[in-house]
Amino acid sequence: MPKIRGTSSARLTNLQKEFSGDLISTDNRVLFCGACEKTIGSEKRFQIVQHINTAKHKENLTSKLANKEPAGPLLLKPRRNKCKFVSTYQY
Repeated sequence: MPKIRGTSSARLTNLQKEFSGDLISTDNRVLFCGACEKTIGSEKRFQIVQHINTAKHKENLTSKLANKEPAGPLLLKPRRNKCKFVSTYQY
């Protein structure tokens, strides 16, 4: 009896979960590498493994993780508005 293939979106979601530590995401149509900022071939699992093992991906991944901003609210000091509005309109 032949295997019944799942939907492509389910397959992509499973691949995303499997490689979640490598900044891999999906929109249920393609896989996207967040470190390299490009799409990855997803026909076969080994294509993703090959991409993750490239030197360029490893370099991009370490630089993205090093530059990652801390999670939390961004606190800014309020600036005073130094611009004064002067009306020249006379009644």
